[in-house]
Amino acid sequence: MLALVAVLASGCATRGSVRRLEARATGLEQVLGEVRRSEERLGREIARLSSELQALEAAIREAQSAARAAASQTAVLQGRLE
Repeated sequence: MLALVAVLASGCATRGSVRRLEARATGLEQVLGEVRRSEERLGREIARLSSELQALEAAIREAQSAARAAASQTAVLQGRLE
């Protein structure tokens, strides 16, 4: 858009150059819209993955705790057998 204003302000803009600049500005606006939508999708995906990661970390902690308890019980039983 600034390029369009600069060309128009200089007084040497042809209709063709103005149309090209307008088309380019429209194209850039569309690309910017796509980038914004992608950013929003990525933000939602990151939030979902973060939540999933937290759940997996909690499951790992529970599994580790259960493994420690089982190892402790195994040691007690082994001691009784000896």
